[in-house]
Amino acid sequence: MVMSASDIEKGRSNAIKACKENISALLDVGRELFVSVFPVAKISPGSGKKFDAHQVYDYKMRQIKSWVNNTMHETLTLAQSPEPLEMMPTALPLPRAVAEEVIEAMIRVFTLGRDLTDNDYYYISDAASAMGLDASTVSKIIDQSQYKVRKAFFEELLEELDAEQCFGCAILLMKAIQADDAIHPAEFKYIENIAQLLENDQSEIERVERVCQDQETLPRVFLPHDLSEYMFKYLTEVVMCDGEYDARETAFIKEVGKAFGFDLSQQDEIIQPVAGALMVKAALFPKV
Repeated sequence: MVMSASDIEKGRSNAIKACKENISALLDVGRELFVSVFPVAKISPGSGKKFDAHQVYDYKMRQIKSWVNNTMHETLTLAQSPEPLEMMPTALPLPRAVAEEVIEAMIRVFTLGRDLTDNDYYYISDAASAMGLDASTVSKIIDQSQYKVRKAFFEELLEELDAEQCFGCAILLMKAIQADDAIHPAEFKYIENIAQLLENDQSEIERVERVCQDQETLPRVFLPHDLSEYMFKYLTEVVMCDGEYDARETAFIKEVGKAFGFDLSQQDEIIQPVAGALMVKAALFPKV
């Protein structure tokens, strides 16, 4: 389940390469369209001089590719750094499809082998502003990207855990969704993960619902340390995803920590980065 350093670097390199190739393809299509519509064209910037429009277009395409290359380099530097770094992309309005491709690649680079941090969210926000991409669109891209990451994780989890462990994790996940006695719309996406853990067995899903209704205490779930830590982070995210964190949810998270065998100090070390990142995410990319 834990990716090696070489696999992480290879994955990041592949994500950046794919981003550049996809953007080049988009720009090539744009150039073909431009040339077909304006086979002979001149551009006058207002100085009285006229320039070949195709040369100007090619210059702008090189400028965009250079910007993407620099931004991907900065993204990789941030992802590799153990400490937060301050970097600011230069402003360059880009076509929407190109901007979205950049954001998706950035998230892919950031999430290989680690979680999104508050510093990542700041840089994503700055890059989006530099490209002229609105926050609501970025929020959707982030959610879609994280959905894919989670789905892949739970698919791998099924190969690592036995039925009892999966059932215990499903109970914890259902309890997390119900921690504040209400299911927020933002929490519906997590229900699919419960079905994944139970291999879409409806009878087992119903059994989880009955256990959650009948038992107030949480089951002790024994997982390898790295999986316990990931699940604890994930469950913390679930209870905080609605933008609120009340006393019931605080108490629940502490009980989850006990269920995984984490003491209070270990819990705080895991919770604080997750909580900080989610607060920054909510501030930068508010739900409409």
